[in-house]
Amino acid sequence: MANNGEKSDNLTARQRRMIAAMLASKNIGEACETVQVGRSTLTRWLNDDRFINALRKAQGEAITHAGSRLIAAQEAAINTLIELADQAKNEGVKRAAANDLLAYSLKFRDLVDIEERIDRLEKAVLNGK
Repeated sequence: MANNGEKSDNLTARQRRMIAAMLASKNIGEACETVQVGRSTLTRWLNDDRFINALRKAQGEAITHAGSRLIAAQEAAINTLIELADQAKNEGVKRAAANDLLAYSLKFRDLVDIEERIDRLEKAVLNGK
């Protein structure tokens, strides 16, 4: 760590707090208020490659974490839809759950098909065909 309170990423503690606030806040104004940073200061930081790179890295990590949570929750979500489709007393709820199950199944099938087609195209391009 440097003597001036900066970490090896060359961001100040305030800049790191701002990045955290930007990820957690509803909007930029709220983030600025949370960290007590003026918008002009934030604008200057947003023109600094080090700050932008750290922000993008933090955003990527947040998205990866959210994706992991979604993957972990998908089994419960599917089970809930199946349970609603099978056991709901309200016919509208049963219909909506069944419709969601079908729609998501078709989307999944389409995505798998697209992925397979892209793989074949990439292989053909790499093989010069």
